[in-house]
Amino acid sequence: SAACALMLMLSQMGVRTSSDAAFFLSPFRAYEFLLGAMAAFAPVPKRSLGWASMLGATMIVLSLAILTPQTPFPGVYGLLPTVGTALLLWAGRNGGFGLIQKVLSLKPLTAIGAISYSLYLWHWPVMTYTRQISPTEPSVALMAASIGLSIGLAWLSWRFIEQRYVGARIGHDPILKAGLIGMVSIGAAAGFVYISNGLPDRFSPQSKAYFASAKNHSPWRDTCHQQDSNRVDYAEACVLGADARGDAALVVWGDSHGAELSAALSERYALRQITASACPPVTGVSFPRRENCAAANLEVLAALTQDESVSTVVVALNRDAYPEIEGKSLQAGYAKTIDQLVAAGKTVIALNQIPNPHMDVPQVVGLSAHLDLNLERVGYSLPRFATTIETWSDVDQRVQDSPFVHAFDPSETLCVSGFCPLTRDGEVLYFNETHVSMAGADMIANGLIAAHHDILDQKPAQDVFGTAIFASGALPDTADVLTHPALR
Repeated sequence: SAACALMLMLSQMGVRTSSDAAFFLSPFRAYEFLLGAMAAFAPVPKRSLGWASMLGATMIVLSLAILTPQTPFPGVYGLLPTVGTALLLWAGRNGGFGLIQKVLSLKPLTAIGAISYSLYLWHWPVMTYTRQISPTEPSVALMAASIGLSIGLAWLSWRFIEQRYVGARIGHDPILKAGLIGMVSIGAAAGFVYISNGLPDRFSPQSKAYFASAKNHSPWRDTCHQQDSNRVDYAEACVLGADARGDAALVVWGDSHGAELSAALSERYALRQITASACPPVTGVSFPRRENCAAANLEVLAALTQDESVSTVVVALNRDAYPEIEGKSLQAGYAKTIDQLVAAGKTVIALNQIPNPHMDVPQVVGLSAHLDLNLERVGYSLPRFATTIETWSDVDQRVQDSPFVHAFDPSETLCVSGFCPLTRDGEVLYFNETHVSMAGADMIANGLIAAHHDILDQKPAQDVFGTAIFASGALPDTADVLTHPALR
């Protein structure tokens, strides 16, 4: 028990410092193995069988509902499925499950259980290579075929390897010798590939150029984009552009989706970049991953509203990136931010969601070129984002009812007829799964300038009287309308 507790503490520390290492390396998963050992050797009081099996099954079901791809795992969250499984194993040592035992005793489940370890070993390489050979997200049919192949290979391993050696005296078995030689050979080959940086010469110069687009991000990402919990004061935020003198009429305020856009727009305009990873420009919302985000946003908003040199604010956020925040709270904070900017006399350009491909785009494009695929058809479908668009449609409509709020949809620039290619004119449009490259940012900036050059050029807005409605849904105060810079 003490060793299990210590290993759990190590796992939790690993989750906080290096989530990938905590997930893949055995020391950080040791507490899970120790829980299994405890289930195998701990005494089983007869009166405990019923509640233990029910509690274990409940914990496993809850893990399916609670754990998400964003959950830090394993750490303490790993206790939910592993303790649940351990309780089932512990209670089942004396055959006591009741209804649960009847369900788990069904032949299809016992058949899967018999080959489960081999299936665990086989599904990983099969699924990994399925994704490698597929230029886009594998189809349901392809994944189903991969599952079938994994089960077939697992049965062969169980039948001809596991069963052969269960309870047998191994001795000098030739198959084991061949397996050992194979393991050593594969390990040596893998080591050679690793130290040679993946044998890059097997790819064409064009494929390698596509791979290198993973570095095609804003040249100011390291210096002007805030990527950790630290925040710089508004006055110290970078002012970009050839004509920048410390003040700028244009501000780009956003999370990481605003970083490359800032760099692209700075080719034409002097602007102040206020962007921070995992900290979108909303007020009244706290973010677990960025504890000081809420306070920093209030400071930025206060400084922006008081900065008379600013006439236009471009607001950008990755709406898909905050599953831990209830959607209505995020939308209300977004609307409130825009409300207050407009009330302070700023014109706002609200950038709609940049479609996220959710794939390693440079890798996908480079491998697709290597396989001689038509890059014009390598991409993703825009309707995938229908849910996000629908969820935000009401708040988008409300904020855009104000004459001082103007929307721009990046998908109209990046996508054509509902299909979003990963490249355009030989340029890779994303440098990772969820961020546009400078090539993609240039496309968005050009589209934004074409649609709203009069605002970006600080020309006065026209026809602002009538039924102007702020994000709150209320009519603007007359004094606010008459004093707005667009009417001066």
